Amino acid sequence: MKAAAGSRKPAAKTPGRQKPASPAAVSDTAPAAVPIAIISMEGMFPQSPDLDTFEAHLAAGDDCIEEIPGDRWDWRSVHGDPKKRVPSRM
Repeated sequence: MKAAAGSRKPAAKTPGRQKPASPAAVSDTAPAAVPIAIISMEGMFPQSPDLDTFEAHLAAGDDCIEEIPGDRWDWRSVHGDPKKRVPSRM
């Protein structure tokens, strides 16, 4: 069958970003792709009293890894004393 004069072919699909489906079009069994925003964050960051300092360490490529202070966590209570060769529980 010939196309009528002046008709256009549908544009070829190009790879790239797709328009998100409307909530009504999403199946009940599939998780919906919904954009989210993190509006708060809390935690303890190595050698950083706050998140801005931690981000500065990351940007600078600083190595902030150090032994966890004993008053925060005693790893020996979990993994045993390596001098006594207690088998690991892992």
